[in-house]
Amino acid sequence: MRSYVTFSSKAFNTTEEREIFAQPRKFGDDVAGWFADRLSESGWEVDDEISQEPLGWFITFRRDADEFDLGVTCLNPERGIWLAWLEQPAGFFGALLGRRDRPIQSAGPNAVHEILASATEIDNIRWFTREEFVRGDIDVDGESAAVAEAVPANQNGYLS
Repeated sequence: MRSYVTFSSKAFNTTEEREIFAQPRKFGDDVAGWFADRLSESGWEVDDEISQEPLGWFITFRRDADEFDLGVTCLNPERGIWLAWLEQPAGFFGALLGRRDRPIQSAGPNAVHEILASATEIDNIRWFTREEFVRGDIDVDGESAAVAEAVPANQNGYLS
C-alpha cells in the first residue's frame, strides 16, 4: 500500500520560524492543522493535539476500526515541496515491538488523497510505498536523491 505522498504548495508557511518549532526550519504545523480540519470535515475523528517530533508534525485520525497517524514535514521550503506519510498508531512500546509494520488500510491513504486532490492550492501529488521512499526510488520534481537525504529512514524503514 502506498502510504507516503509528496506534494507541492506555496499556501503554507515555509519562511517564518516560530517559537513552537523544536528544531530550525521544521515547517508543517499549519499543514498538519489543515489536514486535521479537512479530515474532520470529511467525517473522521481527529485528535485535538498536533504533536511535534524531530521529523515533523503528527495528527491521529480514526473512523470505525481504522486509525492512522499522519506525519507532515517540508522537504524543500524554497519550492514548497511537502511530504506526508501514514503509520499505524503503535505507541512507544508497540513501535519497539514492530507494530507499525502492520499493513496500512486503504481508508487512510484514500482520505488523504481525496483531500489533496480536491485542494486547488495543491499540485504534483505523488504516492510511494515505504520501500520506494526508503530506497530513494522516487522523483519529486527531479529531486529523488535530495528527498532521500533530507528524510533518512531508520533500520526498519520508517522515518527517523
